[in-house]
Amino acid sequence: DRPKVSSKKEVLEFVVERVLPEFLGVEEPTWIDEVTFLDEDKLIKQRAEIDKKLSEYRRWKMLLYGIGLPLQRIVFEALQKMGLKVWEPEEKDKHDLEVELATNVIGVIEVTGSKRRINYEPLNSLLSYTVYVKKEKYPDMTVKGILIGNPEHNKPLEERDGKGFTDVAIEIAERNDFCLIRTLALYRLLEQHLSGELDISELKRMIIETKGLFTLE
Repeated sequence: DRPKVSSKKEVLEFVVERVLPEFLGVEEPTWIDEVTFLDEDKLIKQRAEIDKKLSEYRRWKMLLYGIGLPLQRIVFEALQKMGLKVWEPEEKDKHDLEVELATNVIGVIEVTGSKRRINYEPLNSLLSYTVYVKKEKYPDMTVKGILIGNPEHNKPLEERDGKGFTDVAIEIAERNDFCLIRTLALYRLLEQHLSGELDISELKRMIIETKGLFTLE
């Protein structure tokens, strides 16, 4: 039952209002979002919670590939997430972070990433930082040097060196009572903590007692 048309305008209106919708359908109206079906509200809420959790999980993966300031920030967040009292020092030209490991032990943290195994250069810097901190800031406390590194950051995990640090770097760390932590190990520690398998006091003890390369027990 087609209407009679007498002008181009009427023909166009007929095509737009009657013909095109029959072929193309119509757009969803905005008010349709207010209409729910069965447990749709519950599912939408669950999806939002899942998306939020997945986004957080993906952010932690930066520990495995990050370098520079982004790596420093995610290391800071990971340490905080595990319950450690960690802060950025007032001195912006020295070490990256400080952490309380015990009432009488302060950790001085340097964070670095590399396309290769990490050599001794960051440890030379860490040594000067720990000497400075001990002398100028915490003379009555034990100062623990901690190097958190992401070696071979551009490689898949299975292709990376098992140690991540050169033998010279490990030797220097052992000699100076420094703790070398790969960000991969930090990633695993974070998983353990969030799963309820690692207590914060145990983590502090492990860091304090490590001389050289930190390994997961």
